[in-house]
Amino acid sequence: MKRREPPTKEPKSRNLSTLLFRLPGEDQREELEAFRIRYEAEHGATDFKRRYTSTLPTRRQQWLFENERQVWFDGLPPFVQAFLKQKLEAATNAGELRGTPAEWIAEYIGGRVRAPLQSDRGR
Repeated sequence: MKRREPPTKEPKSRNLSTLLFRLPGEDQREELEAFRIRYEAEHGATDFKRRYTSTLPTRRQQWLFENERQVWFDGLPPFVQAFLKQKLEAATNAGELRGTPAEWIAEYIGGRVRAPLQSDRGR
């Protein structure tokens, strides 16, 4: 009988963005990677040697997000900061931002809400 391998939680698509910031949805990961490519073309390459808050152990990231949100956000890669800012702007403009920006980011990262980027609206 053939032995079955246990299921893995690794995302189907692996790209540079997923090495620095993990999102649960395949569409979200693809959207972030496309954003990263555009962002780096304009602002320069991301420093993969730097330690970002999104690469800390999960419990540490969660603690920072819950207790030191600005430290968590400031420690994200620049393309992720810009991506989340655009997502917040889009959610605000669409009237989809409920609660605080930090609550909305938690919902977005958790895959529970979606908002198009500003550029998706013809900007």
